[in-house]
Amino acid sequence: LWIRDSFMTREEITWVGNSEERFLELWTQKEALIKVDPKGQLMQLKNIKILENGQGRINNRQYYLQSFKISKSTFTHMACSKKMDHVKFERISIQDVL
Repeated sequence: LWIRDSFMTREEITWVGNSEERFLELWTQKEALIKVDPKGQLMQLKNIKILENGQGRINNRQYYLQSFKISKSTFTHMACSKKMDHVKFERISIQDVL
């Protein structure tokens, strides 16, 4: 309960309800915005707005959000200052990086 109340607005709490999937969707959207915006880590999560049109806002900066399903029960979001028309994910191993 305290986690929800510390990062969600009343409207977001209503939208999420008791849905774990909606909670995780909202959490990963805000997480993506924190990572893309230079001042994101300094913001209170309640002040990071998720818009209904697949976008998010931190102060007056607007970002596009893209959802990615990783597995049947796992997903994440990516935020970018420009609209993402095509994003390709590839699995890599640690050996590929080294």
